[in-house]
Amino acid sequence: MMDNTNYAYAVSRIRVLETRLLGRDKIDRMLEAANAQDAFKVLAETEYGTHMEDIGEAYKYEAVLSKEIKRVYSLIKSLMPQPKIMDMFCIKYDVHNIKVLYKNRFLNIKGSLPLIDVGSIPIDRLTEIIKEKNYKDLPLPIAQTLRKLDEITAIRPDPQHINLMLDRAMFEAINDMAARFRYPFIKELAAIQADVTNIMSFLRIKAMEGGSPLLDKVLVTGGKLEMSFFTEMADQSVDAFSSRLEYSPYGQLLKEGIEHFTKTGKLSRLEKLADDYIMEYLREHKSNPLGPEALIGYLLAKENEIKIIRIIMVGKINGIKSQVIKERLRDVYV
Repeated sequence: MMDNTNYAYAVSRIRVLETRLLGRDKIDRMLEAANAQDAFKVLAETEYGTHMEDIGEAYKYEAVLSKEIKRVYSLIKSLMPQPKIMDMFCIKYDVHNIKVLYKNRFLNIKGSLPLIDVGSIPIDRLTEIIKEKNYKDLPLPIAQTLRKLDEITAIRPDPQHINLMLDRAMFEAINDMAARFRYPFIKELAAIQADVTNIMSFLRIKAMEGGSPLLDKVLVTGGKLEMSFFTEMADQSVDAFSSRLEYSPYGQLLKEGIEHFTKTGKLSRLEKLADDYIMEYLREHKSNPLGPEALIGYLLAKENEIKIIRIIMVGKINGIKSQVIKERLRDVYV
């Protein structure tokens, strides 16, 4: 492990950047705006305004968010004393792009989703990799999965199968990266993300009345909750599942989220609570001045902030009442 004093300058920069994150007051002003255009004007008062010079219409908000996340990733990459740590967070964008390119190439599904130029692998290079089926430069779990998919897709193309296999490979790659850096904070964060993913997958399958065979396809590795726990609970009720986890770190979020799920059949409340749980974990660890915690916390806080903005803008554009939008908003980081 490197000399952690190298983090001191980077963390001092992050402390300044944290003051520019959207606070509850600014979010409330967007929420209370009369319409989407007025909400967009509030956003223009923040650092997002630097991306709005040629974007005046509220319905183009995604272009603004895209520019901001690209800027933030570039900034944190430049500040991170161990830049390879960023691969753990860039990989979700790499995998998104791989899914899009793979389906374009082999299933002729074009234009369904945009490519996101935030990953660790340039899009041009990734396009070449998928076109030539030369996967050696990709993380090993993803390369191995793509080789398996080449065989499977040649016989029976299935977009959902592509998504599920690549999601699982992504978590395997994240686990490998987390182990390589040996920071307890990073390993714990990776485990929490895997657990939350599996909890959400379990409940989605329960909502679909699916069983163990489907569950086996969607569970990911790396969590503190063993995959076998979920498969053993596959035929049990949602209440039984919640009871088994009552005294786990996820007990409270499950209690609140499942209560809403039982009443409405929707997982939106649990999704919000899961995101809030991760934000709280990041807040608890951001004070370390000699490690990556503050940089990672700020990075994920920006992603959380962008999610909040997106929820507000989608709601305003579609004429949804402010109170309904507010119920879906995540906690802010600062």
